Amino acid sequence: MDKEEAKYLLQSYRSSGKDADDPHFEQAIALTQVDPELQGWFARQQGISEALTEKFHQIPVPKDLKAKILTGKVEQDNPRHWSLGHTLAAAAIILILLTPVAWYANRFEPTGPKTYAAMKLDMGNYLSRFFVLEMQSDNVEDIRSYLSTKHGFTDFKVPETLSKYPGIGCQMIDWHDHEVALICFVVDEEVVHLFVMDATAFEDRPDSLIPAFEQVADWATFTWTEEPRTYLVSTLGDQDYLTRVLKPKRPF
Repeated sequence: MDKEEAKYLLQSYRSSGKDADDPHFEQAIALTQVDPELQGWFARQQGISEALTEKFHQIPVPKDLKAKILTGKVEQDNPRHWSLGHTLAAAAIILILLTPVAWYANRFEPTGPKTYAAMKLDMGNYLSRFFVLEMQSDNVEDIRSYLSTKHGFTDFKVPETLSKYPGIGCQMIDWHDHEVALICFVVDEEVVHLFVMDATAFEDRPDSLIPAFEQVADWATFTWTEEPRTYLVSTLGDQDYLTRVLKPKRPF
């Protein structure tokens, strides 16, 4: 393991000490003991992590919030604007993007088989947790160039209707030994996620060029296949919102 690999792993090491016995970090921690530069870097990251933890604990949470969520009575001035939960989640994502700290960074394991339906559930689960975008940019072409140069990930299209919006960045996910590129956009104050993967990754391979809508738990999704890739667009909006964003047609 070299220094850069150690840094990548240690970004997700929790300052609370809960990862002290995790063998996943053993080599990286050992390297900090013999490399003064890496040791100093790690100490700074832990300091940032502790500061963020303290800030999160300072966020006031209404006593009746849980009850309102469970009963679906969280009040919103405008149904298209984020709820309190969405706002807090956005604040957390922004903090993470602005620092090299990763909370559970990219430690993701598929929970289902290699099927189309399981993939959509897994990607929703991934989005529902804290994750780190390995590259941040508001320029879609810069994101595309990064995926090509860093990961050799090419031969994919970004829907024209989506590419006109500013990006946030990208992340590469491993799903059943298949690479899945995640590209995030900001669309009218909402975060929209585009997953791109090999069309041969599934046991029940989808072939439709026509984007198909499905509500998967809290996530509104459109999926389609255009060789050699399968695409999934997902957001915490609804079908009307996602249709307005994508203006789905055949082909994009």
